[in-house]
Amino acid sequence: MDLPGERLVLTSSLPRNLPGPDMTADALARRAIDSAAHGPRNGVAYLRGVVAAGVRTPVTDAYAERVLARLGAASLDEAERLVAFARREPRGSGNGLG
Repeated sequence: MDLPGERLVLTSSLPRNLPGPDMTADALARRAIDSAAHGPRNGVAYLRGVVAAGVRTPVTDAYAERVLARLGAASLDEAERLVAFARREPRGSGNGLG
């Protein structure tokens, strides 16, 4: 590969930690959204970060589209805010008075 300037490219080949059926865009989106309950280090935040860094796999675009569709979000930033909001603890007594 001819690249201008000096570059360092690191790659790895690791065994996947999910079975094949769980590697579809729909399954990844479901898992990412479900993981939001576990805090700020969740699948939606991870996806937003890797997309922002320019990392692409064969399922990245479809995976991101499914996350956006499931959450009704226009961007991964908005999706991350939506899952963070859903994760918040309810406050008040439930009677509307705080």
